[in-house]
Amino acid sequence: PAVLLELGIAELRSNPPAAIAPLEEALAVMDDPDDRAEGTLELSRALAATGRIQDAVDALGRGLEDLRAAPERLARLEAEMIGLSRYLPDRYEFAAARLGRIRLPLRPAGEPLSTGEAMLLANLASQVVRGGDRREEAVALARQALAGGRLLAELTSPAYSFAVQALAWADELEVALEPARAGGPL
Repeated sequence: PAVLLELGIAELRSNPPAAIAPLEEALAVMDDPDDRAEGTLELSRALAATGRIQDAVDALGRGLEDLRAAPERLARLEAEMIGLSRYLPDRYEFAAARLGRIRLPLRPAGEPLSTGEAMLLANLASQVVRGGDRREEAVALARQALAGGRLLAELTSPAYSFAVQALAWADELEVALEPARAGGPL
């Protein structure tokens, strides 16, 4: 399964439609819940990249049914499912309701977020700024999501763009450029 997973991930970077079959094959023979969560995340990204967003959301939902995976893996699946659901008119309210259940702060002040937590905050920042009445909260959430550069490692996830879009909609795009000006990752 590991070789199929790596093949699928490599194909996802260069030819997303070709990634689907090896990722599905890998998932079919994986037993470890954390490996399955990782495979599910990559499969959902391949499906979304080929325009099959509903299939991606469905795959993530199935992945979330196995609660044996590590909490960080489950947070990443949840964040990805919420983010993709927001693109589907019939799933938007579902995504908004899931975001509404997030209790802040996710971590004590000054403690870095995990990647999954940063992904969840990016979704929440985007949702808050769309409401139009809590601009400062949206900016704070987006800044927190972008801190540490974890979202950049998720190249095929929409989470980074959600945080940057939240800043742009709040007329704070310069905030997203601060790490580059300081010599860090964008």
